[in-house]
Amino acid sequence: MIGVDPEIMKLMASKYSWWKSPDEALAMPERIIAQVMDRGDYGDVQRLAAAVGNDVLRDVLARAQAGQFSARSWAYWHYRLGLAKVDCVPPLPTRVFCDVEFQTLLGYSAGSAEASVAAIAKSCGSRVRLVRRHGYRPSFGPPDAR
Repeated sequence: MIGVDPEIMKLMASKYSWWKSPDEALAMPERIIAQVMDRGDYGDVQRLAAAVGNDVLRDVLARAQAGQFSARSWAYWHYRLGLAKVDCVPPLPTRVFCDVEFQTLLGYSAGSAEASVAAIAKSCGSRVRLVRRHGYRPSFGPPDAR
């Protein structure tokens, strides 16, 4: 997706993705770009924008995950890239959960609990959050240990 000088990306990764080595961070250049867009100082933002171009910045913004941008950065980039008019900035991305009762998960036969959660998440297009309703409490282990 991104044809940019790896040295610039490594520099940005070491500064804005400090929890990973620059080489690890380079595996996800969109995340580095989003970090710089959200937290970068003026010089780094200008250097990055010149290196990757506005189309890449628009793409990173369009594919942003929940929590990647502050409200202030989100509005700034929408205005700067011509994606929004004044007071018409789209809402920040949010996480979507598909609530699944534990009882339902037990009845879903996909081989394993992990496979069941993955299958349910795929079918509802979001993350799965197990919920307990009507006082049902899952129990594990032999009956004497409950």
